[in-house]
Amino acid sequence: MDCAIIQWDLATMKKLAIFPGNRNDFKCGGHFQKVTSVCTGDAVGHPELLCSVGDDKTLLLWDVRAPNKGCVQRLLGHQSGIASVACSETSAQAAGEGMGGAQMSYSGGKIFTLGEKDKALKVWHLDSVFSGRYVDSQYGHTNYGTCMDILQGDRPVTGGADGTVRYWKVANDTHMLFNVHKKEGYGSVDAVSLLDPEHILAGGQDGGLTLWATNSRRPVASVGGAHRATNLSRKTDAGDESDDDEDDFDFTKAATAQPTMASDGQAEVDRAVAAPWISSLASIRCSDVGFSGSNDGLINIWRTSAASKGKMNLDLDRSIKLPIKGGWINQMAVGSTGRVLVAAVGRNHRLGRWDTKPGRDGLAIVRLEHDGPSRTI
Repeated sequence: MDCAIIQWDLATMKKLAIFPGNRNDFKCGGHFQKVTSVCTGDAVGHPELLCSVGDDKTLLLWDVRAPNKGCVQRLLGHQSGIASVACSETSAQAAGEGMGGAQMSYSGGKIFTLGEKDKALKVWHLDSVFSGRYVDSQYGHTNYGTCMDILQGDRPVTGGADGTVRYWKVANDTHMLFNVHKKEGYGSVDAVSLLDPEHILAGGQDGGLTLWATNSRRPVASVGGAHRATNLSRKTDAGDESDDDEDDFDFTKAATAQPTMASDGQAEVDRAVAAPWISSLASIRCSDVGFSGSNDGLINIWRTSAASKGKMNLDLDRSIKLPIKGGWINQMAVGSTGRVLVAAVGRNHRLGRWDTKPGRDGLAIVRLEHDGPSRTI
């Protein structure tokens, strides 16, 4: 574990830069524990900004034009490792208005970080491109924070090991609670993604995929065993059908299967029954298309559509088989054009070593339009 960050050119498949890091080296200029999440400053109008967080409890700001010089600023405040980081533009209200109602110029943006053990959602303000300061902390999760996404303003959505999704209105110091798992200890929410400002995809260790509307406390659509279900009759992007002879599979039992504790203290899941966990989610922004990843080597593509009585349909469009052997799909991101999907694949789940897979860690580049083959790094 080198604790470094690598920048890649997806066109040439070559390394552009390495942002330094070194385990337990406090003077390395970067992270000295595992890096858990990164985001760029595109959302705040500063593509030269890179934000990163890690198990060293720090938020680092980098200048992508000078990666070898180390981080520009190190921000402290969390009492535990940080699970996720995201940037958002400053709203017009936050930016304020000038004399006579004239709109003032853009005044920076916000960075949100979600702590793991401290469960804190922290807000940081960018006074300039590479100068941030702590603003506020808000609390709600009753167990570890695990994941976060944001699409606009001061309204991030977070997931936690308490089995809940929370939609925050930071300016009002309030949030909306969605009980994905109503029974305590039922399962962690490990991934969330905003399709648009009003619809949230959530998935986790029960293997189910749920779609929530921000104006309702009940899910508008759900799919149990979202990745196990595709084993029955799967159509891949190559166009071939496969049948794994699992017609008697009990999806209800799969969705409710609980891990048992092994003698060494690790969670040992009954693989014959439990549905594969949802380990990552992504979406094409402001569209009806979402993506889910697990440990089965597939990325499932889902489409939403309106149904009756305020409900929605969540249907499997197709599955893409990754050109990389095995592994957990720990994170996904869709390019701004919506044509490329990047998936980070690891031998272990990003939150723990419950199910180590063969192969090696790497990136899979998926062309969502037929303008080139999928590739790996």
